[in-house]
Amino acid sequence: MIDNRGRIYILWDISSQDRIFIPNYCKYPKRAVLSVTPDELMSILETLYEDVYFFDDSLKWSITFMHEEIKDKKESVI
Repeated sequence: MIDNRGRIYILWDISSQDRIFIPNYCKYPKRAVLSVTPDELMSILETLYEDVYFFDDSLKWSITFMHEEIKDKKESVI
């Protein structure tokens, strides 16, 4: 369970940064780790990358969102 008083850490995988063609997609430095409260997380969710990892100080839980492009189709799977 997420402790509403604790910090949530967020990191991402943007190793394909050179293949990202969306203007201003990279809003955070490639090697940064964000530290936010649960409320702050809700306010920045839309600014995060597609491949993100979340965990807290306890290291008892983690959440990962990844995507893969489907060749020959113009869509991604998350």
